[in-house]
Amino acid sequence: MARRCGCRRHDGLRVVVCGHPGESFSFFNFVFLNKTQIPNGDFDRILAHELAHVRQRHSIDILFAEFLTVIQWFNPFVWPYKRSLRETHEYLADRAVIAQGCALARYQLLIVEQHVGGSLLELASGFRTSQIKRRIAMLSRQETKGLARWKPLLVLPLAMILVLAFAESRTFVREGPAVNPPPPRAGQQAAEKAAGQSGAISDEEMAKALKTKAAELENMKKKNSETMAKIKAKLEEASDPAAKAKLEEALKQQKIMSLEIGAKERTLKMKSVELALAKQTDPAKKAEMEMKLKQLKTETDEYMKKLEDVRLAEQKAKEKAKEADKK
Repeated sequence: MARRCGCRRHDGLRVVVCGHPGESFSFFNFVFLNKTQIPNGDFDRILAHELAHVRQRHSIDILFAEFLTVIQWFNPFVWPYKRSLRETHEYLADRAVIAQGCALARYQLLIVEQHVGGSLLELASGFRTSQIKRRIAMLSRQETKGLARWKPLLVLPLAMILVLAFAESRTFVREGPAVNPPPPRAGQQAAEKAAGQSGAISDEEMAKALKTKAAELENMKKKNSETMAKIKAKLEEASDPAAKAKLEEALKQQKIMSLEIGAKERTLKMKSVELALAKQTDPAKKAEMEMKLKQLKTETDEYMKKLEDVRLAEQKAKEKAKEADKK
């Protein structure tokens, strides 16, 4: 891909800008950016994210995890370790971007936008790897400093004391009047309220972000339909072969964009149904939502397959044209 698209130097790294089908990712000193999947104004943010992966040498960790799963495939703890390692990489890269001065709210929305659509490479550090809600929640957490980092180690002696204290204990059940717990103090209520406000992003905020993105996709869909109608009208009036070829190419690009928008729409609907499914308690409605989620997944896969077929056909056509020019 680097040989086909060409690469340029940037801070000692090799950056490849191309229109490959999939997401932006990095592998060792190479950073591959899909310009067609990056919104205007977000190019520098995604580049900073991938550069953080490269500078922190996450590719070495990924290869080590893959090698570990090869020789320890029977170990049930290896697989969650591999997933957690990738999630930790994304958390570190996200924090590196925020540390450079990127606005937190805009970057969280960028994660939502990049989470829909795109294929992943197994050995690469991709922008859209870990779960979206965890990444947004981790961006809101404050980094632990100083001696507070060693607090989790206090669990070990506490666990040993509890084991020794209750090793020979016997439990006697005796009936008695129920004792109501004392009401929480005012300071405790304020602390709990503050903790709730400073915690992870809520489901309501996530639903609002998804709704905003759905509205943007609807506008894109409307503009795409209008553009396709104009191109078709010009194509019917055109008589010059060169002008017709340009219009046909433009129409093809609009059709590809239409497939991308359709896939993203269904992926956003899937996320909305997943949020609603997590809150639903009625078994009948839950089963109905699960069926709807399955249907949306099938439709999304069909859109992505069509999109991949169109891009492969376009790539083959370009290769044939190059071979014809060489002859």
